[in-house]
Amino acid sequence: MALKLYNTLTGQLEALIPLNKKNVLYYTCGPTVHDYAHIGNFRTFVFQDVLKRWLEQAGNTVRHVMNITDVDEKTIERAERKKVSLKSITTVYERAFFEDMACLNIKKADVYPRVSDNIEIIADMVKGLHEKGHAIIDEEGSYFFDINSFENYGKLSGNFPTRKINALMPREDYKKPKNFLLWKSCKENSAYCFKSSIGSGIPGWHIECAALSNKYLGDSIDIHSGGKDLIFPHHENEIAEAESYTGKKFSFFWVHVEHLIVFGKKMSKSYGNFFTLRQIIKKGYDPRALRLLYLKTHYRKELNFDFKSLEQAQNKMSSLIELTEKLNKGICKGKDDFNTQIKQFKKEFSQALNNDFRTNEAIKVLFKFMEDVKKSYDDAKLSRKGSKKILETFDWVNSVLGLMEECA
Repeated sequence: MALKLYNTLTGQLEALIPLNKKNVLYYTCGPTVHDYAHIGNFRTFVFQDVLKRWLEQAGNTVRHVMNITDVDEKTIERAERKKVSLKSITTVYERAFFEDMACLNIKKADVYPRVSDNIEIIADMVKGLHEKGHAIIDEEGSYFFDINSFENYGKLSGNFPTRKINALMPREDYKKPKNFLLWKSCKENSAYCFKSSIGSGIPGWHIECAALSNKYLGDSIDIHSGGKDLIFPHHENEIAEAESYTGKKFSFFWVHVEHLIVFGKKMSKSYGNFFTLRQIIKKGYDPRALRLLYLKTHYRKELNFDFKSLEQAQNKMSSLIELTEKLNKGICKGKDDFNTQIKQFKKEFSQALNNDFRTNEAIKVLFKFMEDVKKSYDDAKLSRKGSKKILETFDWVNSVLGLMEECA
């Protein structure tokens, strides 16, 4: 059975067929390194990691690019407030991000391009859009994308009427109605301004991802993924920019992860329900339990985080670890080789993931399989050969779900 995913672009469940046989081009929106990433961010990153692992398990070669946003209003605002260089802020939080990713056993992307290292690439796309008639320049030398120049604007987010687009677009992205920022001109002597072929300035948020995807993956990609909150305006604007620039379809699949809420509310420091991975670990929880908790809810369903659920996930993790430790002792002397059960388990596990990546159902199948294994072990029915095959099966599961490696 081929992997089917819900494509935000079409609003349908579709089979994922790579553009180039078994080579998947995969772009995921990365962190803005002005602060520590929170547990809502990591829900998306864990989903993206497991999707990548499953694609690789199916024999695909995945070329994965995740950007590092180290130039934007948030990073600059923090640097200005602290009266320090931009680099001194972004370096700290970029390092923390990679430490957290490793702690959650998230496989590295092939490339992590920083915006600051690709200013000229971004400027080139801005220049190209202007030359093709898709961008206008204001009296201050800033560039804006003219959405009236792109016939299919709104196709990802549901073809919003113009008045709704105007209402939803963040105010800072506007200089003139209907147009969003590509390049903000600034004074050459500004500590937070970058020199380029189109003058000194700061790139707009959306053009950063469009340009980096184009540079590192090419004109068209198989999958672009991010949180649901990025559908509009970020991903909508990326499509307008990339397709206007190349004349080709930007991404064939758009896959979005639903929100994580905490204690039934949107995560907010004012509510006292804002958590980073570091805070979760400091409270004594295993990051593997958080990873499991994410996977227990389907990626298109809202996940309500609370510590009771995390505790339950931690207990399940402990059960899996304890069971593997028992099997590793190799003292089984029964006759059950578990061939039939393993075959059925892999079939049901694979069906769950291939059907819109239902990790929630795959986890249920795994827990049921664990119960069957434990019963056979406790009843002294499991053979040594069966024990070895089960351990190999758990290794196979771990290669997909990434639940077993401890935080370094």
